[in-house]
Amino acid sequence: MFAVSAAQLAIAKRAPEAFRDGIVTERGVGSCVIDFLDGTIVALRVFEAPADKQCFSVGEPVAFHDEAQILAEHELWISARLLVRPIDSEPAVG
Repeated sequence: MFAVSAAQLAIAKRAPEAFRDGIVTERGVGSCVIDFLDGTIVALRVFEAPADKQCFSVGEPVAFHDEAQILAEHELWISARLLVRPIDSEPAVG
């Protein structure tokens, strides 16, 4: 099931290698925190799935496509936007 736009889907299908694997470590109303396998941690605003689908529970594996802004769990794809830059990012040197 896809709860994303046609443009998002096209971007994701054009570059499937851009999906990054991680685990949901926090879940709030409309948001979640993902710990990626590379050690990066991000907070995402998650646009909810249809009412009949429970998704993105703490401890569940997910994949996030930065460019397409899609969060995927199993066969459910949902629009998700970064709330903050990666938590472990180095500050810009200027």
